[in-house]
Parts: sequence; C-alpha cells; structure tokens
Amino acid sequence: MCGIAGFIRNKHLGDHDRSVLQSMCDVIHHRGPDEAGYFTEGSVALGMRRLKIIDLASGSQPIFNEDKSIVVVFNGEIYNFLSLREALISKGHSFYTHSDTEVIVHLYESYGDDFLTHLNGMFAIALWDKNEEKLILARDRMGEKPLYYTEMDGDFLFASEIKSMLCHPKFKKELSPNAVSHYFTFNYIPAPGSIYRNVYKLFPGEYLVYQNHEMRKKLYWEARYGHDALRPESRKKEVICEELRHKLKESVALRLISDVPLGAFLSGGIDSSIMVALMSEASNTRVKTFSIGLENQEISELPFARAVAQKYGTDHHELIARPDALSLIDEIQWSFDEPFGDSSALPTYLVSQMTREHVTVAISGDGGDELFGGYNRYPRILDRGAMKNLPKPIRNVFSKYIGEALPFGFKGKAFLQSLKYSDYALFSVGAREGILSELFTIDFLQRMTKVSAHEVANRVFLEGEPLLNQCMYFDMKVYMPDDILTKVDRMSMANSLETRAPFLDHHLVEFAMKVPPELKLSKQITKYILKESFRDALPEEVFSHRKTGFSIPLNDWYRQELKPLLMDTLSETRIKRFGILDASFVQKVISQHMSGQRNYERLLWMILMFQLWYENWFIGEHPRIQLARSSALSQSAL
Repeated sequence: MCGIAGFIRNKHLGDHDRSVLQSMCDVIHHRGPDEAGYFTEGSVALGMRRLKIIDLASGSQPIFNEDKSIVVVFNGEIYNFLSLREALISKGHSFYTHSDTEVIVHLYESYGDDFLTHLNGMFAIALWDKNEEKLILARDRMGEKPLYYTEMDGDFLFASEIKSMLCHPKFKKELSPNAVSHYFTFNYIPAPGSIYRNVYKLFPGEYLVYQNHEMRKKLYWEARYGHDALRPESRKKEVICEELRHKLKESVALRLISDVPLGAFLSGGIDSSIMVALMSEASNTRVKTFSIGLENQEISELPFARAVAQKYGTDHHELIARPDALSLIDEIQWSFDEPFGDSSALPTYLVSQMTREHVTVAISGDGGDELFGGYNRYPRILDRGAMKNLPKPIRNVFSKYIGEALPFGFKGKAFLQSLKYSDYALFSVGAREGILSELFTIDFLQRMTKVSAHEVANRVFLEGEPLLNQCMYFDMKVYMPDDILTKVDRMSMANSLETRAPFLDHHLVEFAMKVPPELKLSKQITKYILKESFRDALPEEVFSHRKTGFSIPLNDWYRQELKPLLMDTLSETRIKRFGILDASFVQKVISQHMSGQRNYERLLWMILMFQLWYENWFIGEHPRIQLARSSALSQSAL
C-alpha cells in the first residue's frame, strides 16, 4: 500500500521541481512510511511513498520495464500477480523484482491500454510511456484506492490525496459551490467532483490518458445487472450458495498473500464474521482479529465478535475505547482534505489504530451490504407505506403546499416533502435538498450552477431494473466508493494500515449482480442468500441479533467535551464572516437540537466539519503542508 503523486509541466523540469515532488510525497508519508521513490525526466515527475507489503527487499518504486522506456508508480495490490508473472515470463519478459508492481509495466508492453483488464486488485496507477510521451492514470474497478487530478496553468497534477496538490506552487484554491451543495445533500462529495472547482476524481473502473497536453478518459470495466444472467438451472438457491462460497473462498485466499503480518477486522456482523471463517479455513496459523467497543456503550456487538473468535480460535484483540473527541476531529480533518460528514470515520480510525499495533494488513467485510442487499433502508424503501399509492397530483399537493410551507423543524415536514419523490429519488437523495435554500446565504446560492443532486444520482439510474437493483447499484457506484471506501482508505492509511476487501473482487461482484434480487432481500430478510450460504459456518447468534453497528456518541459530545468547540466554531460571528452558511439558520439548528426539540445530530456534525475545513484548509493552510514544503526545500539545498 502506498501513496502516489506527480505532475507534467508545460516545459522542462527546473531545479526546484524535484523538491516540489518530494514535498508532494512527504505530505502523504502516512500512506507509505517505509520509503520514498522518485522519477524526474524531461517534463515529467512521478513520486510515491511505500508501505512494504510484497517483496520487501527489491520491490522499491518506481518500477521499469527492460529498457526503462516505461515507468510506473502504484498504490495498491495486484492479487493475481503470480499467475500474470508466469504468463508474461512465458512471453519472453524479464523481471528484476518479485513485486506485484512489475507485472504492470510488462502487461502494458504486451497489451497497451488494455493491460488494465488483466488486473485483479485494488489500485491507483500512474504509468509513463517515454516513447509515446503518454501518461496513463487508472483506478481500480470498485474504487478502493483514490486518485485525483487537475490542470493548473498548463501543468497537469495528480495524487492519491488532494493535500499533495496543495504542495504544488501552481495550485490555486477555488471553492466549488456545487460540491458544497452535494456535500450537505449526500454527506460526502460524489465523483467526479471535489471540493475544489478544478480538481476531479477518477471514477472507479476508469482510466485517463494525458498526451500532448490533451486528456481523454474511458471506462475499462462496468458491471450491470441482467447482463449474462444466470441460466435457469443455476438460479436454484443451493447452486447459488455453493458458487458463492467457492468464489468468496477464492477471493479471500488471494488476499492472504503478504510478506508482513495480516489480520481481520471483526465487528460481530455477518460480513466480517464470514471473512474470519474463511481466513481460518485457509490459514495455517491462528488468525488475528480486532474488535472495538465504547466505554459505557449501551448496545454492543462485541459479544458476537467474541463468539466468532471463540469458534475459530483466533488471536483476538479488543479495545474498549474512551476516545478524545478533539484529537480525533483534528486527525480526520487532516486525513480527508475536503469536507466529509460520515461520523463513523471516527470508530474506523480507532479500530485501524489498534489493528496497526499488531499487523500491517487487515481484511475487511466491506461490500457485502451493497452487493447482497444488507442495509435496513432497502426493505424500508420497498415498502414506503400507503401514502405512496396516492395519485401523484395529490402527493405533490401535500409536498408543495403543506410540506414546503411548514417551518423548519416542524415534525413531519421532511416526510411530506418526500412524497413528491419517486422511490429511487427518495432512496438516493431524499428530501435533504429541501433545506439548502435555508442553509446557504442568498449570495452563495446564486454562485451555484444548479447541478442538482438528482442529476448525480440519475447518472447511475438503471431504468427498467427492479427497485432493489436500482438502489443497490446507486450504493455500489456512488455511496460505496465516495463514502464507505473513502472512509476506510483514509482512516486506515492515517495509521499506515492496508485494508483488503474480498467482497470487492470483480469476479465476485459480477456473479453477485446475476443473483436474482428476491434472493438478496427475501421476506424482509436482508442478505438472505449470503446468510444461507454461511449458515453452518457461524454461531447462530450472529444471524439472530439485530445489526447495531458502532457509532460515536455525538449527542453526549455536543453537550460535554465538544460544546466549547461547537459553540465557538458555529457562532453567529464566525459563520457570517465567510458568507456561505446562513448564520440564523445554523443557530436555529443548534437551539432546536440542544433543547431536545429535534435531533439534528447528523446535520450539526456536517456543519461543524464543513466550517472547520473551510477555516483551516481553504482560508488557512494546514501546518503539516507548510512543514512538508519547508522540509523538502531544506533537503534539496543540502
């Protein structure tokens, strides 16, 4: 696991550019604390920070082909590299390392841009072809690894994290009002946008070619429901269960290849428990498992994690955490670079921190909910109640003339407003856009170009598919990469921990998308086919208990240790200073929440995270970025 960064200048590199590249890499030291690597030639600068996982001795990057005409820096893991290596050697390619990275350059030699279709892994790749003077940037199929890019004043920049770009002297901060709107609608900023107007994310399964100062992008993989559907004889539950067990077993085995210690997150839920069961079956040693709970937590899944650990005799580690709210907020602000409103980032950070004390790689259960219908919101959206059967004109009357007329904070307002939305629109966006006109100042609203959140959601709308498939597809293509996988990547990498997600093997994803939706959500039972496939492998209590998850006690924090920060940061004076959020509306949210009139726990967190980001990142400059710049300059002067 690593972090990559680089740039192509509109002229030859100067003496200062090496130190710029070094600072871009130093600032993501957490992604790769073991070593750094640089390539500078002509107008091209490629750099990386490495966390050693495979081929500890000779796997240093950049990696070259035989005549050094192709060079690559790479973040991630290629799980099928051993079979690819054998095939490439049989074609006459010569290898000088035993790393997974080296297969990339030789695949490119053999297949050109199509090399990506041969890779099974999670990755962000930057490959430079000297002969063609062509840069290729690529992101893995499911979006496990991040990759940002931009053009600034004739120079092309890319990086695993935006903070690397902030170290480049040509980077200019321009806020994207649309991204701010989407952040407060979705809780995150969906691809391809970012909080900065001209900085973009590659989509999962997409690659970019930059050549002759021109850019083109193309999807190299995209799975869809209904394509190559299962044959009738293969649609039987027993047949699907057998195939699902086989594919998951293969996926887990591939992800156990490592030259460093490896373990597993174990929450006590179905997905992570299945991972532990399959790891125990494939491993010759005791699997190390890691679980956390909160001090004074009323409902905990720790007992279920312990039951799984006991069944498989794992080397189990638990942390009962009493987190320091202020220090955690500082850390997640540093890690995300842009506003991120999912407060579950905090427990993800804590479990990653504990896990890194024992291992360098952790297996996670991410992806199970999105692929097999695991979220409780799926059955809720499939059964919205009697009101959805009312004729659309009547629903619109309720929504427009009653829902919108009710004052903010009035109980039932959001429900009435939601009546105008289709099931898919309500699932993917909901009624959250309804508060934006009150949340933002008039001046800031006028700066938006009115790219609505519904347009973002409709980008992945599958017309004609069953509603469950539509909802799961939105989660797989938008929510999972831009929220769940972003959270896991940043919080694990903040602790220099690699995470691997066997559910996201693209062969397994393609199979899961062929499984009929009625076998995923059956009679209100979520993840039905997955549970049936592993019914005999796990303790019964893992299946029977209600999923509770792990959440930070924000309400307690707001009234205790976070109260001074909350009241100061969101004071009327500070809010008015920047002209983005409506100060009176923010005060109304705080007042109604603190009085117990309404629960605005999530909205308050989003507002606080945005305001802190805006003050510390957009208006100010983070001290660690200043340090990376000054350190690189001083070293280059030696």
